[in-house]
Amino acid sequence: MTNNIAAGITYAGFIAPGHDCGDYSSKAFKGNIAHSVAGFKGGHGALIYPDPTRNSHRDCYEGSYFTAYKSYYSGAYGFYAAQSVIFSNMNMIDNRQGFGACLKVTGDPEYNEIRIELNDNKIYGESPIADCPEDGSFCKRYDKFGVMLSGAAYKGKDPHITGESSLPVHKIKGLASWGTVQKMHRN
Repeated sequence: MTNNIAAGITYAGFIAPGHDCGDYSSKAFKGNIAHSVAGFKGGHGALIYPDPTRNSHRDCYEGSYFTAYKSYYSGAYGFYAAQSVIFSNMNMIDNRQGFGACLKVTGDPEYNEIRIELNDNKIYGESPIADCPEDGSFCKRYDKFGVMLSGAAYKGKDPHITGESSLPVHKIKGLASWGTVQKMHRN
């Protein structure tokens, strides 16, 4: 899935598997753009999850080379089972809740550090481009931010949610893990 645009979507612009960490030659999900994503308890530019056909994604998966703007929630997000996730080389512009990743803890978190990295991204928390028409009709203005702090919990959700009661994707009701490290480099 390369070089596509998804706009005016109500749940997520893209729901896509990540690639192997550090493998930027992968074209599984690359060069895509999502914008104007909002709906009832929805509105993520991309939900990027570990590819279940890749055993290595239990340890680490990555999402990269993606752009999102004007998403109601986050530009890119993931809350799926893995030890590490990296979001890199993305452009996040004017998304209500920025972007970030969380991890669902599987097994004993003490055996290995749970790691979340945001590297080499361009992040614009709130642009001067208005979300509303000049007369202010049919919309609400929201304060926005560039990055969502990340973490880990013992619960998560499937990429394709089938019931409204499970929305929004980022609301997890479960115990948090203390073994999480978030690193940000060159953003």
